[in-house]
Amino acid sequence: IVAANDVSFGGSASVASLSLTGDGTWTLAGNVGSGGNIDVNIPTTNLTTSVTLAAGGTGHVDFAGTIHGYADLAINAGSDIALHDVNVGPGAVRMNSSRISTAAGSQLQAGGLSMAADDLTLAGNASISGRATLTTRTAGTAWVLGAAADVSGNNAVELSGSEIASISTDVLQIGDAASGPISVAAN
Repeated sequence: IVAANDVSFGGSASVASLSLTGDGTWTLAGNVGSGGNIDVNIPTTNLTTSVTLAAGGTGHVDFAGTIHGYADLAINAGSDIALHDVNVGPGAVRMNSSRISTAAGSQLQAGGLSMAADDLTLAGNASISGRATLTTRTAGTAWVLGAAADVSGNNAVELSGSEIASISTDVLQIGDAASGPISVAAN
C-alpha cells in the first residue's frame, strides 16, 4: 500500500506481513464492539509519519517490526499488547492496554517510550534514547518495585529488578500523579 495521505483500516485484522510507505498517517483499528484483534509483522519500512494500531473492547495487538525514518508508533488495545522485536529509530513508542508484555529475548529500540498498563511483563530488552515512562492505566493502581514474582490479585503493577534493568534509558519514570503508591519489595 502506498499513500500520500492518511489511510485507515477497520475491523479485525490478521496481517502476516505488512509494508507501509508514504507520508500519510497509518491507522489500523479493530472492531471496538467485539474486540477485534490485530496481529502485525512489519518488515523494514520507511515512514516519515506515525503508525497507530488500535484494538478496542477485548481485542489484543501482537506486533513486531522495524520502522525507519521519524515515525512514531502508537498501540492501544482493550485486552493486551505483545511486543516482539520493534525498532522505530528516533521515533517514540506509546502503548496503552490492560496488559503489556515483551517477548523473551526481544529488542525494543526507540527515541522515547510510554507504557500505560495495569500489568507489565518485561522479558525483552529496551534501548530508549530519550525518556521511558511507565504509568498505570487505571488511576490509583499501586506499584511494587523489586517484586520477586507477580502476586495474583495484588491490585498493583509489579516489576522485578530484572524487568526494571531491562530498560536502558537516560530517564526512567515510574508512575505519575494518577498512580497509586509506590513500594519497594524486600527481597
